[in-house]
Amino acid sequence: MDSNIKNIRQQRGASPLRGMNPLSGGESPRASNPLRSVKSLRSAKSLRETSSGGSVIVETALIFLVFACLLLGAFDFGQFLFVHQALVERARYAARWGAINDPTNATSITNMVLYNSPTGSGTGYFNLTSANVFVTDPGVGTDNYILNVQLSGYKYTRVSPYIAGSYTGPQINVSVPLGIFN
Repeated sequence: MDSNIKNIRQQRGASPLRGMNPLSGGESPRASNPLRSVKSLRSAKSLRETSSGGSVIVETALIFLVFACLLLGAFDFGQFLFVHQALVERARYAARWGAINDPTNATSITNMVLYNSPTGSGTGYFNLTSANVFVTDPGVGTDNYILNVQLSGYKYTRVSPYIAGSYTGPQINVSVPLGIFN
């Protein structure tokens, strides 16, 4: 019975191209032992799986660090834009208030920038002081009469790596024309 099974297996597996290397014209070295090639594939696969396990963690950590730095940079840029735009709006509001009420009263206009009130005290808007606000009104009584409100020397903080610290923001100038136009 064993010989019958052996014969059937030989007949089924017998094909004219099986075990032949079409490029060389002879038998391939793997044809002599098909289990050897399967074992070598399995061992290569398991070697690749075990050797790449730690590199995935390292690559993920490096990508996370880059992503975190980009996220902090975007946060810093957004914070700077918010502070700058809020100060510009406060200076515009104070200049309009000064143009309507009393353009020559620099102290009241400065208080409007700092405290949003003509007579204010306490901590200024975004820690501004009266030294950061300059109010001028050149050309009084002429066609070139202008009310200028200037903010300079204000500080904002960055938290991004390598550039963290306190920085001085750019100068903000707001002008309101008050002259008599002919």
